[in-house]
Amino acid sequence: MAAYGFGSKLAINEGAQTEGLLFITAVSWIVGGLVYSTFRERCIKPTKKIIFYSLISGTLSFIIANALIEALTLGQASVVVPIANLSFGVGITIALVLGMEKLTWKKFIALIAATLSIFLLAQTS
Repeated sequence: MAAYGFGSKLAINEGAQTEGLLFITAVSWIVGGLVYSTFRERCIKPTKKIIFYSLISGTLSFIIANALIEALTLGQASVVVPIANLSFGVGITIALVLGMEKLTWKKFIALIAATLSIFLLAQTS
């Protein structure tokens, strides 16, 4: 994610269109998913479950990539990319709310540290 973020910021600074970056990202995810599926799963059968999962996963990936590119057009990569890499906090929070995980002291401290990191990074100019 960090290499993608800094590479995207470099491309934006050089005048690349954000739509082009998003298109390249989408094509990379499609090709990467097919390669992974071919070699790891050994089978590409488009069942209803796989199609549904692919649509949800693709939509979330699009939203994340679009938000990151937009943030990079507005802010410094040294602030935006580390904040984007703290997204595990969102994952932990969702898992806790859905009852998929229990809150341990380590997870609690990680969430506090992530929140504090985002706050401190947002204060830089």
